[in-house]
Amino acid sequence: MQNDFIIEVWSRLKPLIPAKDRLDGADAVVSVCDEFGILEELEHHENLDNELTAAVRSQLEEEYPDEDEEYEEY
Repeated sequence: MQNDFIIEVWSRLKPLIPAKDRLDGADAVVSVCDEFGILEELEHHENLDNELTAAVRSQLEEEYPDEDEEYEEY
């Protein structure tokens, strides 16, 4: 239910945000989801648009960097 709410809010805000700034807007929405502990749930929602999908992936990559990259540094 929380995911549906987030997606509905985003779908209503998105047209108000200039196209060049939408990824930043999606990042802000996803950041709030992360702060409230619902980011992982949102990741698996089937109705994410391109901006929300990219923002979720970006946020998750920041939290859980690829383990292979850590080993390459050594």
